[in-house]
Amino acid sequence: MVGDIDNPKDLNNQSDAPANSESLSSKSEESVAPSENLQEVDSTNVIDEIQTAIESNDTKANVPVTTEDSSTESSDSDTNGAESKNSSLDPDNLYRHIKSLVKELKKALENGQLRECISLYEQCQARLKKLDDIDYHIVSRKKIQKNLNTLSFEIQNLKKWRNWGMNQARQDLIEQLTALKDSEEHPKDLHKKLKAIRDQWNKWNKTGDFPNQKLRESFSDAYNQAFAPCKAYFENQKKQRKQNYKARKKICADLESLYDLTDWGHKPDWEVIANALRQSKKEWKAAVPLNKKDWDITNVRFDEVISKFAPYLERERERGVQFRQELIRKANELDAQPIKVAIDKAKSYQIEWKTVAVRTRKKKEHQLWTDFKSACDRQFQRRAEMHKERDKQRKKNTEQRQLFISEIKSINQLSQAEIQEASARVSDIQRRWRQTTHSGKGKSDSLEAEFNNEVAKFRKLFKQAEKLKLELLFQLLNSKAQICDSLERAQYSTNSNSVVDESKLKWESISENCGPFESRIQDRYSAACDMLEGGSTDDVEFVDQTNENLEAKKSICLQLEVLADLDSPSAFAKERMQYNVMRLNEVMTKRAERSDPEDEIKTLLIEFWLTGPVPEEHFESINERFQRIRSALNSTASSNK
Repeated sequence: MVGDIDNPKDLNNQSDAPANSESLSSKSEESVAPSENLQEVDSTNVIDEIQTAIESNDTKANVPVTTEDSSTESSDSDTNGAESKNSSLDPDNLYRHIKSLVKELKKALENGQLRECISLYEQCQARLKKLDDIDYHIVSRKKIQKNLNTLSFEIQNLKKWRNWGMNQARQDLIEQLTALKDSEEHPKDLHKKLKAIRDQWNKWNKTGDFPNQKLRESFSDAYNQAFAPCKAYFENQKKQRKQNYKARKKICADLESLYDLTDWGHKPDWEVIANALRQSKKEWKAAVPLNKKDWDITNVRFDEVISKFAPYLERERERGVQFRQELIRKANELDAQPIKVAIDKAKSYQIEWKTVAVRTRKKKEHQLWTDFKSACDRQFQRRAEMHKERDKQRKKNTEQRQLFISEIKSINQLSQAEIQEASARVSDIQRRWRQTTHSGKGKSDSLEAEFNNEVAKFRKLFKQAEKLKLELLFQLLNSKAQICDSLERAQYSTNSNSVVDESKLKWESISENCGPFESRIQDRYSAACDMLEGGSTDDVEFVDQTNENLEAKKSICLQLEVLADLDSPSAFAKERMQYNVMRLNEVMTKRAERSDPEDEIKTLLIEFWLTGPVPEEHFESINERFQRIRSALNSTASSNK
């Protein structure tokens, strides 16, 4: 063991050479393992101790090991030269100096300062050899040598522990690299972590603690695998810088071409120029990153070409400001215009505003736009308020119309007698409905349809009520007419008292009146009664009256047959033809439309009942003809229901 470390040169070579950094000698490395010579120590603490030892011992961490060793050797040689000169004169001083170096060596061992220990050990061996050369006290020399041998063994153990702990620390770095292999971090962030790991690895190399070949290869492989995304990223960045440089040169070239091709003496196409400049600046900002040299070159060129446009842009910018100030003045005058005119002009001003291609400075541009927008917005606000008021009125009208519909619906729920009296009320509702404005397109259509449906329903109900009323009127007139017929025919009978009494009882039993026709039927009844009391059937006036009544009833029957499309007796064919011709002439002469056949039929029926007596010999025939007509009309009405 002593023989392995007696030679200071060999020990120094083992410390500096990477191939021999595992131990002071291969023999001692094989014979002494950390687990056999020292207690088990936590690897984390060992790493911390190693780091502390490095920081306390290596004051020049960034200086290569060979340089530091050479500087140490140079310093030692200077010291040795001075001490050698002195020791040659005074061996005792040299001995005392060696003892002081031994004390420093022990202190360095206690502090774990491996490189300091090796340096001090070499100095001690060199000075001890000088004592051998001058044949100093052999006892003293052997004592010193024995101490150095013991310290050499401790240095060897410290070196082994340092190597073992450093290998563990380096293995941790390799594991960190392996963990970063599939990292999803951004390549920039990943590269920072990889650089920190690599710097730590190199820092330990500078302390003289070199890794073995296997660790170096493992570290290199793990680092290259983890660095692969960064490598691809940096290569892509390099390509991107080249592309951005070309893009920026093209931007400059396009702007230079645009400037040279523009006829500044005439009216330039400012919209094209403004868009080109705007787009160029946008593309310019996007064309990053670049190399610093390319950045400087392209920026100078870009600034130069932009400066060429500046004076022309400034003049056009000022013209645009004046133009838009005039638009603002016009827009402010729209307050006095009718709303439709104001809105149309405001829209046209907005279109004109957009024709200004070259904008002014941002602050001025913002002020101009604020003033213009405020002037235009006032017109749109006026329209909005009008629409709001209109909508308010429409809502009110909608509510009113809904009330009209509800009122019509309530009328339609009345009885038939009440419905007959509600015609004027419905007409008034229709008049008020037309006076209300519509409630909006969709809403108005739905309300209008609903209102019309309810009015149509009322008309149908009213028509049904009128029809029923007419039927009741016909029944009443027919009943009273039959009483009159009995009284009128009783005049031709010798025993008329019973007939008269019975007829009067029937008349008095009828409480209903015939409305507007009551007076005429009453007149017929009164005339019949008067005739029975003092009249005579032979009276010329009575005879003439009955003949007139007969002709009237014949005419009524003929008209009813024509209107109902019924056949007339053959004896009346000529009269029927004459009647048809007369009706046709009336329509063509008066240029008037025919009246409603139903209304004519109703009038003729009523007139037949109101017409007085006919000669007795014609009573049966005319009444049979009339009853045939009524039966046909009733059949037609029943089939039409």
